Amino acid sequence: MTLIIPRRMPVVIAANPSAVQVALGELGHARIQLQQRPGGVERLQVFTSTEPNPAAVIAELGLPKRLVEVLELTAEGLSRKEVGARLRVSDLTVKSHQARLYRRLGVNGRETAVAAGFRLGILGGA
Repeated sequence: MTLIIPRRMPVVIAANPSAVQVALGELGHARIQLQQRPGGVERLQVFTSTEPNPAAVIAELGLPKRLVEVLELTAEGLSRKEVGARLRVSDLTVKSHQARLYRRLGVNGRETAVAAGFRLGILGGA
């Protein structure tokens, strides 16, 4: 079995440290190969903690403050135009910010970005 991670889809794993150790051990026993195709794997990120650490996740993903603001406003249910009005930028700028945010989170839309934000502890007051 081969696990191929596309270049434009970073994988983010948030887990308990002991769960990561068990999973890595099982990967070794199963002899699963992680291969890189030309232009393939960009990065595999593993965060280990018992509680989400928003600052660490934001730093690891390289999320600028503006992208976090866009994520927060998107989570409030604001449209692209409303986010632009709040941030005093055009809706095309918001579209560009959202595209960058989706790439960094490895998602393909606003709903999955918000879900990832909550899962990683970036949203929700964690």
